[in-house]
Amino acid sequence: MQHAAALTLVTEDYPPFNMLSGEVVTGISTELLRESLQLAGLRADFKLLPWARALFLARTQPDTCVYSAVRTHEREHWFQWIGPLVADDIKLFALASNPVRVNNVADAKRLRVGGYNGDAYTDVAEKMGIPVERVTSDAQNLLKLHAGRIDLWPAAGWGHTGRCARGNAAASRRC
Repeated sequence: MQHAAALTLVTEDYPPFNMLSGEVVTGISTELLRESLQLAGLRADFKLLPWARALFLARTQPDTCVYSAVRTHEREHWFQWIGPLVADDIKLFALASNPVRVNNVADAKRLRVGGYNGDAYTDVAEKMGIPVERVTSDAQNLLKLHAGRIDLWPAAGWGHTGRCARGNAAASRRC
């Protein structure tokens, strides 16, 4: 009997779904996948990478899968999709101390918005005409938000909550 080669599953740091605990990739989505793989009798190596690199590897390397990826029209033909693992909505976040209010896209266009490379939410904001300052990692946006270098941060509700809790930055609010 021939055994399947181990898969490589790549993801980003996106608590509570995917994150490092010591040297081990863990999180809600990771544990769902580990259990599914075990039930299917498959082996996998999990790697946490910068998001743009994870997407690139999944598109170019055999037996490499990416998760937790937002399913968009542009990405539809890139992968064979399984899931969803979770559902989440895009939101714009600001510091609680920032009085900014966003009622429409025009309001957001006048503000400094932070995003990151390979992120679907960043892509959506830019397609709406919102200028976005991109960085390589979403964790950098939380730091920029607290340093006053950006006004808004597009993120998913769950991902925002996980990142803020880990960064002791619960002082942000949804616009």
